[in-house]
Amino acid sequence: FKNDLRNLELVYTGPSLARQIYIYMAFLVGANSYVDEILNDRLLNASGDVSGILQALALNAIYLLDFERAFAYYNELIDTYKVQSSEIYFYATVAAIGAGNYDNAVALIQLSRMDNGTNFEARYALGLLHQAMGNLNLASMQFGAINKAGFKSDFFDFEIDTSEILAKNNATARNAPNPVGLSRGNANRANLLEL
Repeated sequence: FKNDLRNLELVYTGPSLARQIYIYMAFLVGANSYVDEILNDRLLNASGDVSGILQALALNAIYLLDFERAFAYYNELIDTYKVQSSEIYFYATVAAIGAGNYDNAVALIQLSRMDNGTNFEARYALGLLHQAMGNLNLASMQFGAINKAGFKSDFFDFEIDTSEILAKNNATARNAPNPVGLSRGNANRANLLEL
């Protein structure tokens, strides 16, 4: 990344795969901050169509966990440069979710899914969004439409926060009626014996 920067024209103007590989390689070697400087410098000094540079900056911002900036770049790409592909919509969704813009994320992921109905990542993201918003029926429809055995998302993971469930469960157990003369442990054993 630091030795030969003369051949980056493909990253700026070539296919999106070149940008994706370049940014991912930067991620693997921990050079995303350095790449961000290079891309910003190129953007400031570029003339003409800068959509390729913006795409690289936006994806790099996702890897830097700067979701607000990534979301702004993707909005610029979609609104100003009219770059409207399933891939751009999907990455814009990732940025929107990271930035906490869930309503925008739902709209973008719908556009991504309409553009490419077989995009399992888009279906999974839409399912997670519906789940987070409490619409479990729509979430299960999206998850059910993923017909790829062993599917694992490259972009989204989540951890189920069980603390609220456990707190309610513990509160219920503490407030349960206690048979006279029995400790909580004996009461539980007595209830089991009655079954």
